[in-house]
Amino acid sequence: MQYFLGIDQGGTKTQVAVCAADGTLAGAATGGASVCYLDDPHNTSTVAARVLAESILSRAGLSVDCIGAACGGLSGVDWPHEVPLHEERMRSGLGINDVIAVNDCVIALRAGSNAPYRCIVCAGTGINIAAQDYVYGWFINDRLMGGHALGCQVKDAVVDAAVGVKPPTLLTGAVLAHTGCTSVEEWLIGITTRKIPFSPQFLVPLLLNAVLAGDEAASQIVNQFIKGLAGYLENALTRFFPPLSMDDKECNAELVFSGGVFKGNGYIITDALIALLAPRFPRLTFVNARLEPVCGALLMLLDRHYKGTIPGSVTDNFEKGCVQHGLIRQ
Repeated sequence: MQYFLGIDQGGTKTQVAVCAADGTLAGAATGGASVCYLDDPHNTSTVAARVLAESILSRAGLSVDCIGAACGGLSGVDWPHEVPLHEERMRSGLGINDVIAVNDCVIALRAGSNAPYRCIVCAGTGINIAAQDYVYGWFINDRLMGGHALGCQVKDAVVDAAVGVKPPTLLTGAVLAHTGCTSVEEWLIGITTRKIPFSPQFLVPLLLNAVLAGDEAASQIVNQFIKGLAGYLENALTRFFPPLSMDDKECNAELVFSGGVFKGNGYIITDALIALLAPRFPRLTFVNARLEPVCGALLMLLDRHYKGTIPGSVTDNFEKGCVQHGLIRQ
């Protein structure tokens, strides 16, 4: 039986999954973050994905030779001219000839929705928005770049409070407890001397906890993020689905929320976005992605294999496998 390989590579992790043409999942595996292809001359990220795939196949008693096609949702696919480059890197690193390379936002969109009209905001380490086949990518302002941008603003708030530029914030205690430092000065010295790694995206849960605790600095950061994001989403919805804003009964669309920023207490952000967008777009349905993005890569291959209509039995097998292998988003 033919098997398919799905890959999700971003700034936080690499996740791969393998399924048969009948939808049965052979397994899934997770590894480290990918490296930007411009900084990866030896194609180590793709090779790392192959190693993860081989571990799945080995446990299932299979070899890479059974993989008929691969789809990669890659954070480095940002411009049309980069697609052939990434596909060639996939062929070389995976040893598979039939490959599809798309932005990781695109596989997350397929994992979250099968609606004819669909849009997604995917907020992980970075952020992206896609409507149908259009990906906003680097057109999105840096201050909205997902967990990285939010975490950097947490750092700014803590530093500003430490020198008295801004009032005290609960974020200070939360960051110090998270890092094990006894003072903001110690934390900054550690960061600037590279003795303490600074991964801003991991400060997002602290930020959201502080919002729930009523912290003013944290609330300002999140509110500005929500306001900015709403502007881009309004643009995407009116640009690509004009009837939505006119309550056209024939046009229904889904907006998918995906990515680590929206997990856990991230409902604060999604609820606020829904409150802003729902009155203007009454034909829009809001969806929290249920499946991990890597599932979208496999579904894209199954879509192609079955010419757009995946049989119900295949869908059932796929669903069971996603549950079994922990590919359901919390």
